[in-house]
Amino acid sequence: MRATTPPTWLLMTSILSGVAGAGSLVLLLFVPMLFDSPGSERNPATITLALSIALFPAFCLLAIVLSWRFFRKERARQAILMALLPAVPALVAVLSIAALEIFYGGRFGG
Repeated sequence: MRATTPPTWLLMTSILSGVAGAGSLVLLLFVPMLFDSPGSERNPATITLALSIALFPAFCLLAIVLSWRFFRKERARQAILMALLPAVPALVAVLSIAALEIFYGGRFGG
């Protein structure tokens, strides 16, 4: 039997992903400033941080589209995993910031 009404978790994660993705577009304006410090364009942690910030809105959009698509195909487990997709670049950003602090003394330039 095909589910006709979407579950609350799907609606809430879609709204949250949409708001987070739209809000993160403002952060894209500041990504070039990560590379102001000399040598920062060669620092892997800085590059990884910039990429994770730049890809976050796309991951949010993918999470919304794919979670609804899997829900419509009655694949709840895959829909839940797709709803959690924006956590990937967020976790990568946190790990990149930690690497910058631990290995580079908090300097983007390395």
